[in-house]
Amino acid sequence: MSRTVIAGLFGAIGGAAVMIVSLPSDLFGRVPVLSGVVNADAPQVAVVDGGTLRLRDTVVRLKGVGAPARGQACGTGAARFDCGASASQALAALVHGHVVTCQLAGRDIAGFPEARCEAGGTDINRALVAGGWARSDAAEFAEVEAIARSSRLGLWQSGELPTF
Repeated sequence: MSRTVIAGLFGAIGGAAVMIVSLPSDLFGRVPVLSGVVNADAPQVAVVDGGTLRLRDTVVRLKGVGAPARGQACGTGAARFDCGASASQALAALVHGHVVTCQLAGRDIAGFPEARCEAGGTDINRALVAGGWARSDAAEFAEVEAIARSSRLGLWQSGELPTF
């Protein structure tokens, strides 16, 4: 069984064409797994938040990394700070001035491409967790998260578990 999908394609001069594609019904509605490599020169890289980059026109989430959103507070009392902004700044420092290369590895629960990324020879995903600016959402980063927590780095500086 197949379903018919109609997609509009737009030409460079504004003309429109319609393409009719038949897809097997078991594929309809499923999001394909992404694979491949995306890279961008330094001026084409933007930090969206502590766990998300935009490389040219592609937005990628860092696989295995859980970073707080901008505006998310961590710590208590006088030690309270915007840990989302701090995580974003840490990511910006890692990518600043470098070509960023990301190996795509599927999609996250929201449908965004996930990736393992590198900048200037540094594994960005691991470095964010090791610096304490993100939680580990992957077993491979659990050990570096434990070290960051025990050393009270980044998000863990108050000694409390950040909730995000």
